[in-house]
Amino acid sequence: MRDVEAILTPIWQEKCQTARNVKQRIHAVMEWAIGHGHRTDNPVAAVNAILPKQNEVKAHRKALPYAEVPQAIAAIRQGKGSAGVKCALEFLILTAGRSGEVRAATWGE
Repeated sequence: MRDVEAILTPIWQEKCQTARNVKQRIHAVMEWAIGHGHRTDNPVAAVNAILPKQNEVKAHRKALPYAEVPQAIAAIRQGKGSAGVKCALEFLILTAGRSGEVRAATWGE
């Protein structure tokens, strides 16, 4: 357990999301080890009690007011971007899809 704590403590307060990702991956590895008979316990389970509370402040982006969406779409259509980019952005706005899903979408979809 001390090894897990030693890995996470330096980044726990400074890089909160990275530390949570590392903890999650270590947890998954330990669960695999338990499942294959290499360990009998998961030391990550006790880490939450040892590490201090994270003081991460999430900065959310402002949303466009609903009433301004038609003007925003008109501005996108009249913009200088390529037709594909403009269509993708309009599709993203109208469907509330995730940007990665829109970028990776195929014509068949």
